[in-house]
Amino acid sequence: MFWRFAFRKLPGVFIAILILFVCFGLRNVYALAAEADKGALLTPGELKDRLDEIKWTLGLIVITAGLFTLAQGVAAGFSAQSFTRQAEDTLSDLKKLESDVHRRYPFFADTEERRTEAYENLTRMLAASSVNDAEEGFDWRRFSYATRSLMERQEILAFERLVPYEIASQHESREVYSLQIQRLARFYWSKFVFEHGRGLGYFADLERAEYLLELALRKASGRVSIYNDLGNIRLESARARIAVQDRDLYPTPQSDQNFNEITEAFKGAIDTFEASIRIQPQQLRARYNLAVLYAEDLQNRLPDAIEELEKGVRWTNWETRPVPAFTCTAWFNLGCYYGRLAKENPKLTLANKCIAALEDAANIGLLAPEDVNKEFFSVRAYHQSQPGTVTDLIPNTPDGDLYYLARHGSEKTKAELARLRPLLSAKRNPDRAG
Repeated sequence: MFWRFAFRKLPGVFIAILILFVCFGLRNVYALAAEADKGALLTPGELKDRLDEIKWTLGLIVITAGLFTLAQGVAAGFSAQSFTRQAEDTLSDLKKLESDVHRRYPFFADTEERRTEAYENLTRMLAASSVNDAEEGFDWRRFSYATRSLMERQEILAFERLVPYEIASQHESREVYSLQIQRLARFYWSKFVFEHGRGLGYFADLERAEYLLELALRKASGRVSIYNDLGNIRLESARARIAVQDRDLYPTPQSDQNFNEITEAFKGAIDTFEASIRIQPQQLRARYNLAVLYAEDLQNRLPDAIEELEKGVRWTNWETRPVPAFTCTAWFNLGCYYGRLAKENPKLTLANKCIAALEDAANIGLLAPEDVNKEFFSVRAYHQSQPGTVTDLIPNTPDGDLYYLARHGSEKTKAELARLRPLLSAKRNPDRAG
């Protein structure tokens, strides 16, 4: 204790001594200046003595200044050592406290560890569900929630119910926080799509996903993928409400309300995709999404859908990087829209444009075979061909977009469609099919 006290006081004592030396030197300079003012004549010997005295005094001041600087360094060194020791002692105390907490309350330590693991699994889940990379080119409809195990799904949901990520992880950096809650939004989105396809699906999951993406925008408002995800979730909300409307589950007043909700969902999705385009004009994804929206709009805006896709396919990047699988899908959708339009207005030019777009898709050849087949397929014709089928019970499902041209187009058109049909999936990896 004595030596620690002495070392702490030593820099101050040293600096005080140096200040006394400076004061003594300045006093001598002042005394010499006062004698010079009296005008007394000095002999050469006396003058030399006075000059030597002035040199000695000035030298003492300079040396004292150097020692003062050294003293500052020494003091800083002592301060740094003291700070380091204090920091080490504090860290040691914190580790001991952490160890005591883990020992006395193992539940909290285990919960945090498993929670971290659950969100790491979510990141790996999205990476494994990607056709390009985990953030751009992620095929959430085909490869996410549906292919995860029960334990993986429920682990994430359990910790979300215990302490939602957006509350528990606000200490994260803006980039990490926004990226993770965007991933969670995709998880809830794919959960809804999975369950809705099985006659379930809770709007609360879509609302949760939309809420998370709104939070992500506050942290990273310039990332176009957040806008595109948000627009897609709003489009999914409109689709779900249309499905409810088609099942006639609501009385008339509620049907009107549901129609207004559908219109608002479509409008919100359009606004979000357009915001994405303003940030990054040279991207395919937002225009592809707008085309899908217009093609599904209750007002049947098929020409608008075609216009958006024709603009979008000019760009190589899906958002910021190329994703050939999605570019292939964009060309295929463009061909399908022309095929649907040709049914409404059977012009040879529309059939030719349909074939041209499908040719571009076939050059990439990365479509899933079932996605191709359903556009050549007629649900009603299939059911009518089955013995004992009651036609009135057939769902009101439209024919595939290419079914009309494949059955009723010109001989040249039918031959071209037959040639292109297998080529549209020819380069797809069988492991990623289905």
